[in-house]
Amino acid sequence: MSKGQITMEYLLLGVIGLSLIIIALVSLRGINQNFIMGYDTLQFKNDIVNLNGAINEVCILGKGNQRIVTIKGGIGVQEEENHISRYKSDNVNIPSIPEKIDCNITAGHITKGNVVVTWNVMANKIELKQ
Repeated sequence: MSKGQITMEYLLLGVIGLSLIIIALVSLRGINQNFIMGYDTLQFKNDIVNLNGAINEVCILGKGNQRIVTIKGGIGVQEEENHISRYKSDNVNIPSIPEKIDCNITAGHITKGNVVVTWNVMANKIELKQ
């Protein structure tokens, strides 16, 4: 065996090893993007459950009641007929979700932070204030 042949073998092994590392890093990046999308969707659904629960609770308890809910992401709230509210995430990749509610609500947009869910006696609707 000559020194040139041994050097070529080590060089070939180095290229193969480097290629495997690059393939692994590209795969990990794809997994990370899927994880972030899944986490954002889960967080959005969690915010909806908390917000919708507070709306229904204030509705059931009646006038003069309020609840404070912490929202971790932006949510658009749209009232539809038959006591259905549609929630839309600020993330365009997450589809909107309809939920059943017991009262009429004021539509609008909620940003990240605390939201006060309260009964507006004059309008006879539930209001979402920040």
